[in-house]
Amino acid sequence: RASPRGAGSLKLPRIVVVGSESAGKSSTLERIAGVSLFPRDAKICTRMPIRLSLINDDDAPRASVTLKFPGREDQSVHESQAAAAIGKLMRQVVPPGSGVIDTELTVEIRKASVPTLDLIDLPGIVAASIEGEPADMMQKTRAITERYLRDSNTIVVAVVPANITRVRDSQAIQLVQACGKEAMTLGVLAKADLAHDPRYKQRKQRSPYWELEQRLSGESDDIVDLPNGWVAVKNRDTLVQEEEAGGLVLSSQTERDWFANEASFGQIDSPLSKSVLARCGLDALLTKIDHLYTSHIKMHWVPQAIAKLESEMAVVNARIETLGPAPGMLSLDDVLTVFLEEFQTPDVLAMFDTPLRLPAGSLLRAAI
Repeated sequence: RASPRGAGSLKLPRIVVVGSESAGKSSTLERIAGVSLFPRDAKICTRMPIRLSLINDDDAPRASVTLKFPGREDQSVHESQAAAAIGKLMRQVVPPGSGVIDTELTVEIRKASVPTLDLIDLPGIVAASIEGEPADMMQKTRAITERYLRDSNTIVVAVVPANITRVRDSQAIQLVQACGKEAMTLGVLAKADLAHDPRYKQRKQRSPYWELEQRLSGESDDIVDLPNGWVAVKNRDTLVQEEEAGGLVLSSQTERDWFANEASFGQIDSPLSKSVLARCGLDALLTKIDHLYTSHIKMHWVPQAIAKLESEMAVVNARIETLGPAPGMLSLDDVLTVFLEEFQTPDVLAMFDTPLRLPAGSLLRAAI
């Protein structure tokens, strides 16, 4: 199996989820990973980078979840208790009012039903600080996000709430452009059900979700062009008990039904509607991520990995050559030649020129 950590210094690409605070990043990441791990308390936001280190392990009888944080002992918990454990650790490490930190918490998950992959959830980008928070919250959250975006081995999932007034106003998209990561970024319009326009009839639109449809089709004048396009998702509302109890599997089915029926994307038999519907939901998101990840591996990671391995092999071969030929490749003549060369030094030859002196009677005793 491939490991995200790779062999030696070779590391597979990582997928980083960025966006503003409460944009739907953590919920989107949970659905990509297929596991529920984040605290459900609305007051607990991501206060540090959280790396979900998924490891496919067919031998694991059940899911194994381990929390790893620098300076603390590793903590193994049951998957059902992971969200509570993560929330407790965040409160201990970053108490309320302390802002955010740039120290990574690793949540290692070993189970048979996950791909081997690294997913990273970053603290939400904020535009200002509120009472009880450090005054530099905006600078810190932007700096953390930018540090990850600057890594050439990072694939970006930029999450923007679908009900945002202007997509181009998103700080996440602004940082993506500033770091030149457009070609490595997939845009996600989360909370699609909140993009409801109650006055759509007065605006002579056929659907209350007309603006969402225009953004997905590329017709909207506020959408930022990304080579990998945009996908809309309707994550479950974890603060609504009925949706939370349904779990991730039910939420995906509910999402499919919602886009096809309530959003009306599947009710009109037209190329545009079919095209828009194909960009909605978890399946569309996973398909896009898989394509982006695979393309990056083939076009960028593999050539770089081969070049690095060839360079390291050249160094190893050069060191081997300094050791001389392998013993198995030497003939008897080669061995005798080397042996004689080693013994034809002035010190050794001087030893053979010295008369042999033995104690009296030693030859006689030796002969007897």
